[in-house]
Amino acid sequence: MRKYIIGMIDSYVRSVVKASNGQLPVDQKAVLLIDCWSVHKNEEFLSWMKEEYPHLIILFVPGGTTSKFQPADTSLNRPFKATVKAAYHLWYAQDVGQQLQGHAVGEVKVGTAVGVMRDLSVGWLLSSWERLNGDASIVKKAW
Repeated sequence: MRKYIIGMIDSYVRSVVKASNGQLPVDQKAVLLIDCWSVHKNEEFLSWMKEEYPHLIILFVPGGTTSKFQPADTSLNRPFKATVKAAYHLWYAQDVGQQLQGHAVGEVKVGTAVGVMRDLSVGWLLSSWERLNGDASIVKKAW
């Protein structure tokens, strides 16, 4: 999260201030609206934010309102993750099904080592991206 704040959020705020050609003060305040994920509400993170970025005012999205305040979470992230999860379940079921054809149930072993999952997940992520990337209506429906 810190890298995101440093590399994206603070960098963006500073670029807006610079582009204002002096119309905005160097210490211009900005609102950072984030969800209630435990990492965001962690005292260490909040203290760091207060000390390093006092110009960023943190507001939390109230629970149960993600679809209103963070439409990309529900309209883009949810279908993306669901497509990846469906691909995983399909792979898992096919692997188990193949093994059951020649082995007893107790002999079925699904390879879930990091190397196996890493290689497979790249394909799942890419196919999910390609599915969503070709459908502009998903983005339009978000707002």
